Amino acid sequence: CFRKRKAGKRVEKRSLETRRIMKALCCAALVTAVAVSLTRLIGKWGHKVAVARDATSAMALVTSFQPDCALVDLGLPVVSGYELATMLRQALPARQLLLIAYTGSANPNVHENCRAAGFDACLLKPGEPDVLEHLLQSAGQADDIAG
Repeated sequence: CFRKRKAGKRVEKRSLETRRIMKALCCAALVTAVAVSLTRLIGKWGHKVAVARDATSAMALVTSFQPDCALVDLGLPVVSGYELATMLRQALPARQLLLIAYTGSANPNVHENCRAAGFDACLLKPGEPDVLEHLLQSAGQADDIAG
């Protein structure tokens, strides 16, 4: 993960009434137990979730869904997750979009490539739910302060 949490500090959970509901776009090539679990978790945390199976369907959802966050599998067919990140940034230039890469590779080059593609964070499969929840909470709090 690129964003570092402060050691020993837990993010205070805000109630659904006081925290911002994020709209998360999850783009994963395969319907796997991990992908299903992550989308369910995001929904359980009170956020709205839309699911896309490839870059084409993700881009089709962008206009209607207007996501605050995109969790993108790097191993997408035809158009890679790296390319999709660039496409999402171009499609939503004025919008503060939290881009999170989702990969099975712990190779340091993958993390460097994610940064270069414009991702804000990179999570390893099978998932890091506590880190994902922290990222979503932080993004929602930052939007509350900024807007």
